[in-house]
Amino acid sequence: MLQARDLVPLFQLCSENNIHTAIDTSGAVLNESVEECVKLADLVLLDIKHLHSDEFHTLTGGRLENLLQFVQMLSRHAKPTWIRQVIVPDWNDTTKDMDELAAFLADKPFVQKVELLGYHKLADAKYLELGMTPPMPDVPAMMDMRLAELQKYLNEKLAGLRINNRSNAR
Repeated sequence: MLQARDLVPLFQLCSENNIHTAIDTSGAVLNESVEECVKLADLVLLDIKHLHSDEFHTLTGGRLENLLQFVQMLSRHAKPTWIRQVIVPDWNDTTKDMDELAAFLADKPFVQKVELLGYHKLADAKYLELGMTPPMPDVPAMMDMRLAELQKYLNEKLAGLRINNRSNAR
């Protein structure tokens, strides 16, 4: 979204010609051009790294507040959104973390899908070839079985919260 100002005309042309557009973002950048791109896009894929400020900053170097403001903007525009969260062992891989994510997303009907992605070590070799230390050298890759368990748990939690929210709204 750093190039959002230059993307606005492209997104306008795509919209005029019925070409589906999607934005894949971490929500770190928010300005008028980003908002205009979001308005024009058909779908937003939003990566959420962590819901606690300190851990978010440690993992990304960024500020959680930026992401939260981006989510508010998505809500204002009721923009169809898919959430993706990388699950990192010992960082955000507990049912408590899934409870917090589900609670955060429960009142956001614009979120259509939530996908957990397992942390992997694929880039470590590239860092080493470049003479650099990988960003999290002591963190193991996420186990597929545990990731599947957490995804199932989260899906069930979200289904229950959204059903309860709908029945409370009547």
